[in-house]
Amino acid sequence: MIAFPALGWGDIIGLLGVSSVAISFAFQDIFKNFLAGILLLLHEPFLLGAQIFIEGFEATVEKISMRSSQILTDRGERVIVPNAIVFRAG
Repeated sequence: MIAFPALGWGDIIGLLGVSSVAISFAFQDIFKNFLAGILLLLHEPFLLGAQIFIEGFEATVEKISMRSSQILTDRGERVIVPNAIVFRAG
């Protein structure tokens, strides 16, 4: 026979609170990149083909999507960068 502990309303509410905090930390970067992508597409601080400086590198913007942007560095490397980082550079 398996015994389950009795859960009261206070325990359930506490469990929901702790789990919602854990979920919000897990999705924080996803929401941040998604929001930055929307702002980049709406405000257009730079267009495709623009030269930008990101994290000490000069790069050319090749593609902007909702969560990430594709850039071509001055070394010829194609890199996918989260939009939160691109938004700070713009």
